[in-house]
Amino acid sequence: MDEKELFLIRYSQIEKGLRGQTNEDFLNLSLSLRQILSDGDRLIISANRKPKLEINFEVGLSSDEREKEMIEHGLPTPDLDFLAVFPPNETKRNIKLDEFLKFNIVNYKGTHFSVIQLIKACANKFGGTHLSNKLEKSEELKIKELGNILKSMDIVGGPFSTLILIGQTTQKALFPLVEILKKT
Repeated sequence: MDEKELFLIRYSQIEKGLRGQTNEDFLNLSLSLRQILSDGDRLIISANRKPKLEINFEVGLSSDEREKEMIEHGLPTPDLDFLAVFPPNETKRNIKLDEFLKFNIVNYKGTHFSVIQLIKACANKFGGTHLSNKLEKSEELKIKELGNILKSMDIVGGPFSTLILIGQTTQKALFPLVEILKKT
């Protein structure tokens, strides 16, 4: 299997994960996001070697930017700021892959979690790649605690639900590349 074929399979798994509601769908979403965006040579880069498209990820305010804005307006900051969707009136901007991976998408009790932290925690620790009950890092413990809070709120997928916005943003950013690769 070549990089293009693997990229298209993983992209398809992202689409399915975003439509699905099962643990298997969320597990595949986390693994596909990790492989496309962060593993090794990163499939996003290898699949784009020939087309050389400029790939941008559309984002609104990060969780730390939103927290700063709330403080500036004298508003209380919540214990949980989970950017499940960007408000429709929020100004959007385009960022590159490395900025997107560092983009903070969740603020939980004063700790901000980036796209890459959530992908790795879900795919590695909670998704079975390195499944372990031993969570060595405090960030993993907080992400697990966050997942339990989300489950108690009846949010399907617990910690994996944090990947929905990441998956939607990734899907939109990669769509032009997918269309080109399907034609070649």
